Amino acid sequence: MSGQRCRRTHGALLLVAIAIMASGGASARAEVATPTAQAVAAHAEFLAYASPPPAPSAACVVDTGVRSNPDTEPVVLYREPLTAGQTADDTGSDLHGSRGVMTAFAPINGWGTSGIWPQGKAVVINALPAGQQGFPFSNYRTSIQRCAKLAEVYPIRVVVLSLGASTPPDALQMSLLGDAVDQAHGVGLSVVAAAGNAGGAVEWPAASPPVFAVGAGDAGGALCTFSARGPELDLVSPGCPVETAFADTGAPASVQGTSSANDIVAAVLSALHAYRPDLSWDQAEQLLRDTSHGGFIDVRAAFETAGLGDVVDAGERAAAAAKAAPSDAHLAPPPATSTTPGAHPLRPRWPTPKVRIARFNRHVRIIFSNRPKGATVAVTLQQSSRRGVAKTLARRRVRRGGVTLGLPSTGNFRITVRFLASRDHRQSRAVQRTVRPLSRFQTAGARHR
Repeated sequence: MSGQRCRRTHGALLLVAIAIMASGGASARAEVATPTAQAVAAHAEFLAYASPPPAPSAACVVDTGVRSNPDTEPVVLYREPLTAGQTADDTGSDLHGSRGVMTAFAPINGWGTSGIWPQGKAVVINALPAGQQGFPFSNYRTSIQRCAKLAEVYPIRVVVLSLGASTPPDALQMSLLGDAVDQAHGVGLSVVAAAGNAGGAVEWPAASPPVFAVGAGDAGGALCTFSARGPELDLVSPGCPVETAFADTGAPASVQGTSSANDIVAAVLSALHAYRPDLSWDQAEQLLRDTSHGGFIDVRAAFETAGLGDVVDAGERAAAAAKAAPSDAHLAPPPATSTTPGAHPLRPRWPTPKVRIARFNRHVRIIFSNRPKGATVAVTLQQSSRRGVAKTLARRRVRRGGVTLGLPSTGNFRITVRFLASRDHRQSRAVQRTVRPLSRFQTAGARHR
């Protein structure tokens, strides 16, 4: 596909999925067979059983939020709503954000589906306003900027945009979107977007020149009839159909849409950055373009061209062994050994962290307890504005037992304490607390992220 992009002056709503069909008679406990149809079409079968990478990598998924289930809980590092007062739980009528995370990263565990790269991780932003099925175009920019900030804490390498805007962009919004993407590129993040399902020209935000636009193709590599098309496309990925599962029951489902194609590309880019941490965002994107066949993604070719043939070979051997093993042996990839870089066969969950917050004069003291040895704690202090959007006042990473931060004399404040996932622990945990002026504080309760 041509790498040259043109900026369009009109905006169309981005339809992210056009068909969802349950597989008849499927048990809610059954799992879609590995490899999935999309993994075979993309030559990505090896990724489901690839050896652990030398570096962590995550995608910042801007969507309808995420629902906790056996396919999302192990892979979601952190979740938050874009707007204060909303929820990070999936508020889409079809649980679109949850399905996207599952398509990209779901583990092989006997429930739901298998993601393109089950070792990948996700940071999820619910950008959908309460009670809506679309969101303001300006939320694209705000979400990208938020992902760039979260990349200071989490190993985010890709921003994923698959939601449809409820309002078309004007010239100023198009320009501001481009600025936000440039800012994300400045901190090393790719920004990928679904091209649209109206069968015409590439839609916004994928039409923005800095954005990596993804169209949907069938198993033979031809564009799906509904997929956007044209010179703005950067890559075509499997999108008709995609084997996935319902996020509430785990029952197998078949989906068509450029959003699912986009989720697959985001997972592959995340994997490339994990196995080749030295790759810049543009090098990884160009690698996918250069190794495609007629513009259709070829994951095996991309990895081999990146010098990762050993990862491909090991993954294919493990996949063949799993296929030949007893029927229940496919429920997890082979356990990593201590000699494999980045491998951690035992990854216990953290105990419930505890945080005590006390204010005196114009300072707040935050004390941590029940913290695993060696764990890093990220503390963010934010002040609420009239619109309810938090302004960041301070951000600290500490390894000691507490930290003291200064406070303005007025206003409400939100303190978020994140116990960051380490090499030995499965996931991060967070404690969040709203702090009001001249009030007395009690211990905050922890909740999973």
